[in-house]
Amino acid sequence: HGQQITVNEEKDIATCTDYADGCAYGNIDVCNDINTIYRWKFKIPQNSAANTAIGICSTSKYLDRWFQERMVEEEEMYYAFGYGCKLSFREAKKCREAVEGTEPYRKDDVVIMECDTANKTLTFTTDTWKVKSVVFKDIDFSKTYRMAVTMHGEQDAVALLQFDFV
Repeated sequence: HGQQITVNEEKDIATCTDYADGCAYGNIDVCNDINTIYRWKFKIPQNSAANTAIGICSTSKYLDRWFQERMVEEEEMYYAFGYGCKLSFREAKKCREAVEGTEPYRKDDVVIMECDTANKTLTFTTDTWKVKSVVFKDIDFSKTYRMAVTMHGEQDAVALLQFDFV
């Protein structure tokens, strides 16, 4: 994690310590070695800046800047959802697409992120949106990814409630 992010002793809550960009990454490799569904369940204790994003990223080198703002290398990729938008970078092209019926994560939202390597999808669900879920299709699993979180607001946080394989 970056200098602006602290992680608690149990390594299940990442908190932004200042009004500055920061990233935190998981330690589980997500790849196509096995056809499975990786499932993370998060809680948003605070998102006062309304710009927390959660997703998967093929690199963990961006620590003190948002990976979704810094990535330029063609071999790097990410897929994330934050501030009411689908965010992705593939084939050296950034994409930011607003999704009707969604909004930035709010305090106490519970978010489920499922990465299905067999069907090449990444899905986000929460019970506070008007739409059932947000789905990325045709994920390039020739890459290996890790769970990734970006934040900016002081004391904004993401808590990992559960991780499992389905």
